[in-house]
Amino acid sequence: MAERDKDDQSADSGRLGADELALFREAIGEVRRIHADPLPERPRPAAEPRQRLADDREVLASLDHSGAAVEGAEGGDVLSYLAPGYRRRWLRRLIRGQFVIADQIDLHHLDQVRASKLLGEFLRQSRAHDRLCVRVIHGKGGARGSVLKAMVERELLRRIEVIAFHSAAPNQGGTGAVDVLLRGQR
Repeated sequence: MAERDKDDQSADSGRLGADELALFREAIGEVRRIHADPLPERPRPAAEPRQRLADDREVLASLDHSGAAVEGAEGGDVLSYLAPGYRRRWLRRLIRGQFVIADQIDLHHLDQVRASKLLGEFLRQSRAHDRLCVRVIHGKGGARGSVLKAMVERELLRRIEVIAFHSAAPNQGGTGAVDVLLRGQR
């Protein structure tokens, strides 16, 4: 029977009787709901252009390794490109010399790193001053081909502002220079 009393006590220990509940309420006093102010919002972190930063790091890494002996494009190879979404007439007009060459840069005798930096700055400045058809002189190269010509082609293909490019006319530098058509700034 003592065992039964223990079971009854353990079952009742989870519940309060009416007397105990009244005693508890008297000890606590009046209870009212507290309406807390909403937590202040944390300021959002500044947007971080992760992909652009990763692309910039990749370009810098490729420039760091560009000092190694690299085979270039053949001196007589014609460079030609038209960005997707543009009509072929833009490239035909560039080939025929129907655009006025507004500016030019000569990259002869420069190393790839320096030439790449100068080319990027030249293209930015040309667009900023609405010089949208420019000539880049890279030379025809030597026994290994034109390393600068290959670098210029790579750089022009990477740039979104380039609509088209084509090797210059034979009397304007031929395959040792390239005429570039740029998008205007909006």
